[in-house]
Amino acid sequence: MRWIRRARALIPAVAVLTGVAAAVLAWRQGLTDPRGLVNVGLLFAAGSAAVVTCGLRACRRALTAGLPWALFCAAAVLELGFRAAWWFGIGFAQPLTVPARPQALHALAAALASMGVFLLRARTPDRAGVRRTVLDGATILVAVLLVAGNSVFAGASHLPLAAREFAAATTAADVCLAVLGLVVLSGARHPGGLDLSGLLPVCAGVVAIAAGDTGLTGTALQHGLRVGALADLLVAGGLLLLAAGAAATHAVDDPAMMPTRERIAVCAAGAPVVIAALAVAGSELSRGTLPPVVAICVLLLAALLLARLIVALLDNLALSRTLEAQVAERTLELVTQEHWFRSLVQHSSDVVTVVDVQGVIRYQSPSVERLFGWDPMQVVGLSLRSLLLPDDVARFEAALKRVMAEPGASFVLEMPLPHRDGTRRETETVVTNLLDVPDVAGVVLNTRDITERRQLQERLTQQAYYDALTGLANRSLFQRELASALPAAEVGTVAVLFCDLDGFKAVNDSQGHDVGDSLLAVVAERLRGCVRPFDVVARFGGDEFAVLVRDVDAMAQARGIADRVALALQTPILLDGREVRIGVSIGIACVAPDADSVDVLLRNADLAMYRAKADQRASVVVFEPAMHDALLARIGVEDDLRAALTSGQLVLHYQPTVSLATGQAVGAEALMRWYHPDRGVVSPHQFIEIAFPAQWDPKLGIHVT
Repeated sequence: MRWIRRARALIPAVAVLTGVAAAVLAWRQGLTDPRGLVNVGLLFAAGSAAVVTCGLRACRRALTAGLPWALFCAAAVLELGFRAAWWFGIGFAQPLTVPARPQALHALAAALASMGVFLLRARTPDRAGVRRTVLDGATILVAVLLVAGNSVFAGASHLPLAAREFAAATTAADVCLAVLGLVVLSGARHPGGLDLSGLLPVCAGVVAIAAGDTGLTGTALQHGLRVGALADLLVAGGLLLLAAGAAATHAVDDPAMMPTRERIAVCAAGAPVVIAALAVAGSELSRGTLPPVVAICVLLLAALLLARLIVALLDNLALSRTLEAQVAERTLELVTQEHWFRSLVQHSSDVVTVVDVQGVIRYQSPSVERLFGWDPMQVVGLSLRSLLLPDDVARFEAALKRVMAEPGASFVLEMPLPHRDGTRRETETVVTNLLDVPDVAGVVLNTRDITERRQLQERLTQQAYYDALTGLANRSLFQRELASALPAAEVGTVAVLFCDLDGFKAVNDSQGHDVGDSLLAVVAERLRGCVRPFDVVARFGGDEFAVLVRDVDAMAQARGIADRVALALQTPILLDGREVRIGVSIGIACVAPDADSVDVLLRNADLAMYRAKADQRASVVVFEPAMHDALLARIGVEDDLRAALTSGQLVLHYQPTVSLATGQAVGAEALMRWYHPDRGVVSPHQFIEIAFPAQWDPKLGIHVT
């Protein structure tokens, strides 16, 4: 943000003004030592720089990322308050005989700084790393305690207990801060956490502040509140390092930085041990004695260091053996898989394409040239949209958006793809989201050419549901369409027309089947011209046709279609140079409460058609329930007549024929009478018409003879 950049530019000016103001205030409080005035000015200048820099860094980051810097900012404010209350409240060069009130500010500052450093740590990846971190922390703690104890409490046994308790509490806070800073820095050998450009100055800064505060505590305990010692410069330097860490441009360390991070981490873990050894050596050289407590600490430090080295050695040996075995096994596996995969992809009949989130082709298998004519090297880097047909770009984008919404998702997409020669190839593509797989990092498309399969399916569908001669729907498709329309159909919304050609048999017998087939093709074309685009016209076989009508008033539409069909077929048809005239008989049936199935509707339309064929005066007849009743009665008469032929119910009556000229009998007529056991005498006109067809004549003749 712009205001943050402007505020950062003012940090030097703010630091200088704060340092000058602190030095002037110290001078007015009675501090006349030039070195002391310089130290006070430097410390407050560095502290103000740390406060402003850390505060601005906290404002620039999100809440979680900015929390450590907010804690550092607060800790720096408390540290300056601690120094101001100690120096300006108690006075310079005053003996420390009772616990000072600023102790709480110092303890709180150390706690906040410790929390901030802890939040910047790198996560320990495994249990072995946790063990190493715990040993490092214990080693650093013992070393820091040894150094801090010697520097603060050496020769302080004669001082009041209250002063020693205050010094112990202040030193404990500093020890915790220094130990945590060194432990976090030693964890830099693990990836993650703050980058080295920020972590190193921050950790070094908090360690320097803790060391300076410890030194100031020791000085105050022995000689009173003095200004101008080296410890003041350590605190000021630590605050400046903290400001530098906050001002650094932070980014994630790349793998090339890991060796540097590891070296610094090892130094952070080992440096306290070296410093402790030097401190002990210096103390013993100056005193000439080795107290028991110091001896125990040295032994414990050596034991911990030895344990740390043993654990590290064992871990490294085990890790080395495991890694070597895994690397050898994995290398062999990768080489084998690479050869296998290369052979599989190069010789596969499927086209393998990998695109990124923008739809740009990142990999193309060589089989694309064999199936679609494209050079695989030329299409890499192109957007797949540029190779698609314009009508299919939206479908591809929707599919890409759908698959990217769910990692690992996979589904099938069918769409035509253009060949380089301009033809279209029907394809089936399996789209799989492998964006989360590092080795792929893209959307994989496995495309298969299904043109021949689609053409075969279309041919099979055409043969299964369409008439080969006329191209109309056949009986199966018509019945399927009718069955799908009936469940939601209300009364009067679905109608069926059943058409039978009159005179077709004569044309077929007299002029041949080829002419008959041509006639059927012409009739089918005229039927198409009489219906609406969404009506279904079918050929049931022979010279029978059917029409499915769906409409709010299906009966009215069906009558209109029937009239148009009858009128269209009245026009002579020119076949093989001759005019052919045919008629048509049409039966119409509509959905009704007692006619709501496919079989019933077709039966009703068929009955109406036969009624139209029997009635020479009408070519279109609408089904009525009485037609079905008549059919049932006819069937009943046929069944009874068959039984009568074998049960003696048919009786001959002879009626003489008399000559009018002579008055004598010249012959006789044989009249058949039917005596039904239930209905009595059946009138001849009720069964003669049924018995007239040829299949009944021989049976009746045998019965008469």
